[in-house]
Amino acid sequence: MILDLNLDGENSLESVSKMRGVKPDILILIYTMYNDDIHVEHALLIGVQGFITKESSIDEVEKAILAVGSGNTYYNSVASKVLHTLLPQNKGKHSVHNEKSYLFDNYKSLSKKEKEVFIHLAEGLDVVEIAKLLGKSEKTILNQRTAVYGKMFIRDRHDLIEKAKLLGLLF
Repeated sequence: MILDLNLDGENSLESVSKMRGVKPDILILIYTMYNDDIHVEHALLIGVQGFITKESSIDEVEKAILAVGSGNTYYNSVASKVLHTLLPQNKGKHSVHNEKSYLFDNYKSLSKKEKEVFIHLAEGLDVVEIAKLLGKSEKTILNQRTAVYGKMFIRDRHDLIEKAKLLGLLF
């Protein structure tokens, strides 16, 4: 399967486990515009067989498809660098990577609804707007915002926006 990371505004990596539940031996090649450490790391940690960006030449896309299709792995240079930092002997050597990894682990701990609230807050919406958009009560959104701030160790709105940018959720 060739999978883009952003389909209909959803993070496709979250569907990988569902796909593997139906077809455990599915081979997955990520083909995406995202080339930041967090997206690459998440893809690698869930065990995709290949990762290339849309900046890749047609020749590299062909190589990746053929490699993954025949049961091998293929990672472009960006993914290879991140993979290298994940190797046990390289753990702890890259402090920015560790900070992002820690942030991403915190983000993964959010529920699906909390992630939605996090993204809407980062986009500048307030509690009333988010409640209306999601069809929830303001109290529910306030509770989810509190959970997001606690799980993500967010101090204020500025901190929330900076973390959303580091996660690659805002540009």
